[in-house]
Formats: sequence, structure tokens, C-alpha cells
Amino acid sequence: MKATPDELATLRRRISIARERKPLGNVEIARLSKVDASQVSRIVRGEFKTISHNVVQVCKVLGLKVEMVAPPAGGKDAAWSRLETSVRRLWDESSQGAEKIAVMLDTIAKLRSP
Repeated sequence: MKATPDELATLRRRISIARERKPLGNVEIARLSKVDASQVSRIVRGEFKTISHNVVQVCKVLGLKVEMVAPPAGGKDAAWSRLETSVRRLWDESSQGAEKIAVMLDTIAKLRSP
């Protein structure tokens, strides 16, 4: 997910503070988040430009909730971005959760079909 420079700076600060409070090394964070240790190292140093799945996973391990940003109004890209934000709020990042959301969306699609 793209974020504004201010949002990225805030998240970087939050990660830094959470990292200081949690007595976990990068290898342990990597194991718990299922993100490669080199990626964890980069993320906890604040070296990321978007709020990727890996960033979200590391944040979860550190006990941080990543707030999804409302997309800009207007246009097809904005509508898709809003939909993506809503789905991400629903999803618990598990394969079971993804399956449940997919089934729900497929059911809605069937209801909309004539």
C-alpha cells in the first residue's frame, strides 16, 4: 500500500519505539512473522517505501496495528484502493481468513448476477 511521506515517517517511528520495547531479535521477529530475516532487518531500520505485506507482518509481531489510509476520492484506481483497504481491514492475514473473505465475496457476486 502506498502511503504519504508523513504516514511512512510515523510508522517508522512507531516501529522503532516498539522494537525498543520488545525484547526480540531480528531472527525471532523473522520466525514469528514468516518474513525473511534480511527483510526484517531492513524494515526495523525503517528502510521501506510502501506498507507491504512484510511490513504489516513485522508490525503485528511488534504489537503494532497498521492503520489503513483512506484512498483519494474519484477514479477507478481510487475505488480499487478503497476496496483493497476494506478487504485488508477484514483479513487477519491467515489463509483461512482469506478463504472466508473469498467465499463471502463470491457469494455477493452471485447475488448481483441476474
